[in-house]
Amino acid sequence: MKIITYLLFLIPVLAYSQPNAIAYQTILQDKNGDKLIALETEVQVILRALSATGSIVYSELHSITTGLNGEVALEIGRGTPESVEFQEVDFTQAIFAEINYKPSGFPDFVSNGGSELLAVPYAMFALRTKCDQGCPGETGPDGPQGPQGASGPQGPSGTDGAQGPQGPQGPQGPSGINVLIPRDTAPTNPFEAQFYLDDGTNRVDSKIGLRHFSNGEWIDL
Repeated sequence: MKIITYLLFLIPVLAYSQPNAIAYQTILQDKNGDKLIALETEVQVILRALSATGSIVYSELHSITTGLNGEVALEIGRGTPESVEFQEVDFTQAIFAEINYKPSGFPDFVSNGGSELLAVPYAMFALRTKCDQGCPGETGPDGPQGPQGASGPQGPSGTDGAQGPQGPQGPQGPSGINVLIPRDTAPTNPFEAQFYLDDGTNRVDSKIGLRHFSNGEWIDL
């Protein structure tokens, strides 16, 4: 019987239950591949820190009966603790699980050698996580948009920019209206039909008025 004990085939399957346990399943078979059906089995779970041969941080015992296919199922964390409570395990470090089996009628335990728990339920990890000033919670929904704030003060005037290039010359505008300015002397070297605005100095009536050059003389108009 002892030889058969060391030839058991262990086919473990790990899953995770919430919040403080790890579901573990395996199938027990003898050296011929026959399933060990309906056998009372004592199971010892050992958790080690950092490696498969690291220090033991937790252990517990289970008493179960294999099923019709030789399967066994248990939840790590809900057995009978042999030392500290399961909640005291520090899952922020690497944890290796070693599962030892002893079916009814077998004198010794059989070990699966241990394997790392590559994933840990978040709830158990959170139990061991501490924040210096409190851990942040989940992001809440966006709040309503607030009212528009008051306009800020006007900023200082900026510096003048560089002078731009001179633009093209515009078209010539329309001719303006000649403006007559009163004068006290008649134009020199007048031409026929020229006129000017006299301030009254050279007019017979001594009033401001036009004078016209015709046939060699100035005539008051």
